[in-house]
Amino acid sequence: MANTVLATTVLATVLRSGRVESVHRGAIAVADADGRLIAAAGEAEQPFYFRSSAKPIQLLAAVESGAWERFGLGDRELAVAASSHSGAPQHVEAAREILRRIGLGPEALGCGYQEPRNRESLAQVMAGGERSPLYNNCSGKHAGMLALAMQLGAEPADYLEQGHRAQARILERTCELAGIQSKTAHFGIDGCSAPTLMAPLAALAGAFARFGRAAAGWGSPAARIGAAMAGQSQLLGEPESFNTLLAATLGRRLIGKGGAEGLFCVAVPEAELGFAVRIEDGSSRALGPVVLALLEQLELVRADDLGPLAVLKEPVIKNWRGLRVGAIRPSFALSRAPARR
Repeated sequence: MANTVLATTVLATVLRSGRVESVHRGAIAVADADGRLIAAAGEAEQPFYFRSSAKPIQLLAAVESGAWERFGLGDRELAVAASSHSGAPQHVEAAREILRRIGLGPEALGCGYQEPRNRESLAQVMAGGERSPLYNNCSGKHAGMLALAMQLGAEPADYLEQGHRAQARILERTCELAGIQSKTAHFGIDGCSAPTLMAPLAALAGAFARFGRAAAGWGSPAARIGAAMAGQSQLLGEPESFNTLLAATLGRRLIGKGGAEGLFCVAVPEAELGFAVRIEDGSSRALGPVVLALLEQLELVRADDLGPLAVLKEPVIKNWRGLRVGAIRPSFALSRAPARR
């Protein structure tokens, strides 16, 4: 798949003292569970890596395999396996619990050490604590992948290889939901060393729409993952992170997951819709206002539904004295996608 630069549009405007200082360009795709593009802003066919937005979908293969039942894992472990956590003590312990139950230690993780974003954990490391891969924001995902490997009776040592039985099942399931042929799909290597699918933004939106359709079935593996992310939102990241606040506030109605380089994907089970937002410059600061504006434009939420998310609709920019000097404002309007011939 050619990685050409296609058309983007201004999604958010950064204001300072009432004047435009900079803009964030990007693209949006909204799709239904049959893979039809419903609406867009910018070029919906531009290919991007799925990165960490794929985590709920990657986790689906492990839950469908029966690994969660076999090893006695619960919602706490589901949430951390779907998270991009900050390395807080509760995150580390939840990922460690998955490994303990499948009979492996932290040394089995192939994600590498990442400096924790959580202050308490960072202080422990700086004071001479262990630089464990459990601090990696993807350690829960990797522990889930290892649980799948153990469930399949596959050797855990090379679980990150694209041809490994566990990885092959994850990639096949991801491609299936994205409507992509796995034999011709392009995979890159994520920051945590796991394979990551590259697909058009519209296909990423379609994958979340199909995940949402699956989550609409009570008790289904996808529904369990969505419920765990909502019920255990504190395991998704720091309390003030957009992913955590979105799950805590609207998690009973939608399933959202951010990824690196300015990507955010959302499934809306009741409407059987999915959407993907990509900020061209890779920044995450505009994702909150853009995603919330998109939900309102699609009439999926009202202003009074947002609760603590309301402050992220137009985030305030303050200077070092704490003075309000500007804001980030969503600046796009969706266009209905033309019917495909």
